[in-house]
Amino acid sequence: MRCRHGRHSTERVGGVDIHSGLQESDEDEGLICAFERRDDRITLPLDWAGVEAPPAAGRWRWVHMNRASDRAARYLEETSGLDPLVVEALLMEDTRPRCAPMSDGTLIILRGVNLNPNSSPEDMVSIRLWVEEHRVISLRQRQVYAVQSIRQAWEAGHGPDSPADFVCDLALGLSDQISAVIREIEDNVDRLEEEDEEMTHTALRASLMDVRRTAVPFRRYLSPQRDVFLQLNALKASWLDEDARIRLHAVGDHTMRQVEDLDAVRERATILAEELNTRLSEQLNRNMYLLSLVAAIFLPLGLITGLFGINVGGIPLAGEPMGFAVVSIALLVLVGVEIALFKLLKWI
Repeated sequence: MRCRHGRHSTERVGGVDIHSGLQESDEDEGLICAFERRDDRITLPLDWAGVEAPPAAGRWRWVHMNRASDRAARYLEETSGLDPLVVEALLMEDTRPRCAPMSDGTLIILRGVNLNPNSSPEDMVSIRLWVEEHRVISLRQRQVYAVQSIRQAWEAGHGPDSPADFVCDLALGLSDQISAVIREIEDNVDRLEEEDEEMTHTALRASLMDVRRTAVPFRRYLSPQRDVFLQLNALKASWLDEDARIRLHAVGDHTMRQVEDLDAVRERATILAEELNTRLSEQLNRNMYLLSLVAAIFLPLGLITGLFGINVGGIPLAGEPMGFAVVSIALLVLVGVEIALFKLLKWI
């Protein structure tokens, strides 16, 4: 399979600019793309036959496959020469970010923003890597746009110069896309803080729940991902040079700030939710207080009118033409006395 050059367009998903044009149809039985880099920086695309052949001296290659493909699984198990434990980790269904150094290479699992159509960014996609001195094997099931950017660079002839550069470029691409989504979350919280007085309680509560629901999975994966970059920075491996360690250390620091930003977003959302609950409680208390005052005023009036309404002899003023007017004036006076008493007691 040759990794074909296509016409690329740019669109914005989840606050991130992405490039379309590299589709699933580019796959050849699970091989999404593969390249070999010569010492003279010339890039050669590979098909399955080229991938399964041993690399030439002085070259390194990148093999990118679909984890769900049976052909990719057979290659890993039968042809790649990888340890069965490494193969099992690369094909595992559910993973968390981790770094596992081996004698002949390093297993790296990272998470990135899900920018695929009809997907939520917080439903983070997994990219699994096996990194050696002269080979990088990567697997994914759902498309990872940070990997797509590296693929475009390879096709343009200026991809990473080494496995260490590849890992650094991928880490930086994943981190930049995550930062863009976190900034969007922060902007949403800023908007909620500015408009909370104008929004309905239901709309504000729904927006706050959405912010929390988005932040939780990011926080879940970014914390161990930060540890991965710190481990890589301290790793003693033949494929990792000092320049790459410095770059990975910077990405680790950036990831730590992302975790702190997410914690701050969650705290701000919690404060907004507490303010909303306080306002609702105060409103409920005001309404209950008002209803209690109304009941306190009209309870004596109801008692008096009930007594005057019983149909028995001896009702005062029953035969007087001005009886109704006198009773009405007396009730108004009673209301006035009650209001004055409530004000004296500072109830109103």
